[in-house]
Amino acid sequence: MWALTTVFLDRVAVAAEVQTVDPGPGGLADRLAPADDADLVLVYGGERDGEIGTCGCGRAGGLPRLATYVAAVRDAGRPALVLDVGSFLASVGAAGQLSDWSRTMNDGYHRALTELRFDAFNVSYRDLPGAVGAGHPGYVSATHRPAQGPVARYKSFQAGALQVAVTGVSRDGLATLQPPMAAVVRPVEAVRGLLPELEAHDVVVVMAYEVPSAEVRAIAQLPGVDVVIEAGGFDARWPASVEGEAVWVRSLTDGVRAGELRLWVDGGRVVRAVDRQVPLDDGLPAHPRLDRLEREQDRLTAPE
Repeated sequence: MWALTTVFLDRVAVAAEVQTVDPGPGGLADRLAPADDADLVLVYGGERDGEIGTCGCGRAGGLPRLATYVAAVRDAGRPALVLDVGSFLASVGAAGQLSDWSRTMNDGYHRALTELRFDAFNVSYRDLPGAVGAGHPGYVSATHRPAQGPVARYKSFQAGALQVAVTGVSRDGLATLQPPMAAVVRPVEAVRGLLPELEAHDVVVVMAYEVPSAEVRAIAQLPGVDVVIEAGGFDARWPASVEGEAVWVRSLTDGVRAGELRLWVDGGRVVRAVDRQVPLDDGLPAHPRLDRLEREQDRLTAPE
């Protein structure tokens, strides 16, 4: 499925070609994208809620099979970043305190991250109670600034020839369930205020979790935003589109598929994009160490 969108910037027409292609079943080789000259590959997903595996989906999906796919993407030689769009930690608790079950889930999840290297996590309002106690160098949020905890407004990456900035936004949660905050900024305002700092970057990626669609559209229309990856309970495929200058995709919530966005960039502007949703079923071998950590997490958190 191809879409051709023309936007006018300084009276110069720029055509962005967007393709939505989903691989079928098969082995690892069948699911990898055909060899191409993409300038940047973004592997994305989210809403794992602390699960190393995939809740309710048997042995399909989860980090063990995602790790197998990510390793193959990186081995293919194109510059790649692995992104989590939000709600990656368990958040069950009350009055800003996590339950023992959530803390056990999150401890296991952080152990898993030593095997599968994510480049950036969007720290949503759901993630904050667990994020402030166990930092990760990829934590980003332009909207939520905890008084304590290693959450950057954005992360900057050198990906091949491109300088890439990645940030994240989220709607706000109940104040009584959040750790002490230095500030909470509305999503559109947060991205608009950040963009002057990102002018030197070739590609600016915004991850949005549970942000109203009208606000996501407004973010995509901001000059300087190149990619918007949205998450928030989406269980149906949504074709990639172009809004303003930005390519806009949605992450599926089921956890048994990985998003893969392949980008071609010319003059600091995305000119072509191919969005793929890759099945993470038993056609892919599970990463052995992560598979063991998944089983251990299941054992420690099983109802007595």
